Amino acid sequence: METIAGAPMGGEMAPQMEAMPAMSAPELAPESTLWTAETRQAHLEYLPAYGFTPEQHAQTISEIVDIGLPVNNLQSLARKPNIRGEETHLGSWWSHFGEFSLYDLLDRKFPEQRVETIAHESMHANTPLAKENDHLFGGEVERLDAEEHVLAVADQSLSTGIHLDGYHKALMDKYRRGDIDRDTFNEETSAIMAEMALTNRAGLEDVQARQHKAVDDKNRISALQGRPTDQKVDLITIDGGEDSQLTGVDKTLVKLLEGVSTYSELVDHVHNLKMSLYSPEAAKKVQYREQVRYFIKDNAIAVGGIEYILRFMKRKNHELEDSEDDLR
Repeated sequence: METIAGAPMGGEMAPQMEAMPAMSAPELAPESTLWTAETRQAHLEYLPAYGFTPEQHAQTISEIVDIGLPVNNLQSLARKPNIRGEETHLGSWWSHFGEFSLYDLLDRKFPEQRVETIAHESMHANTPLAKENDHLFGGEVERLDAEEHVLAVADQSLSTGIHLDGYHKALMDKYRRGDIDRDTFNEETSAIMAEMALTNRAGLEDVQARQHKAVDDKNRISALQGRPTDQKVDLITIDGGEDSQLTGVDKTLVKLLEGVSTYSELVDHVHNLKMSLYSPEAAKKVQYREQVRYFIKDNAIAVGGIEYILRFMKRKNHELEDSEDDLR
């Protein structure tokens, strides 16, 4: 996914279109992170909005509300064309102006990519790497914990060479060439990790497993050479049932999401977010695929044995057919 992260910190925003009429200002406490879905929606409807049709505006607000991250820092919403130099942009967060922008290219993407983009930019708006966001996390100590985790994951990604997704790989290459600085790489690592935890948990689990294996391999060599070993950094909570202890980016997300404080609540939130993308018929198919995936995951050995037997029987059947052909 291509995004403009972090956004320019200077310059002047040039409004390209008239703002949609705003509703009356809601009565909200700016420091509060425990807004309900209704008050978050009221806040977003009050903001100046540029370039949207009424339908696009309503859909964007609904999706930001469904994702559930705080909207305290959002000061305007914008819908923009993909002009030269921004052909692949899907979204951007302009921190200096508090402008949350989506681009026309999103109309040609799957619904999942829309939500991924909005989750990504929402995390930029709530970045743990900015001191001014202390109150969003419940205090300075809590934000610093989240910041420390982001920096550790960025370090682990660079040292192992294992990226979070394709966009992260491109950023790693840019960082190594000197095209972007470490602050930008860290900020994007934070947004990508949160986006995946909210929309593609299985993908993030896979990255964690591969990074951990790479650290283990490196540590074995270091131990033999008498050099210090590295600590493995968790990216996400691995499913251990309802009592799973939160770790990785999940510890950050539960500080930001209203009404979410446990692993099971976070998984439910992610599931409901996914279901919101589909029609009832399509949602049933997605739910069925998820049930099959979790069954295979929970019964890996047994299922592996069944698959082996089925492959064996299929091979024997082919051999029988071949021998029958020889007899004809």
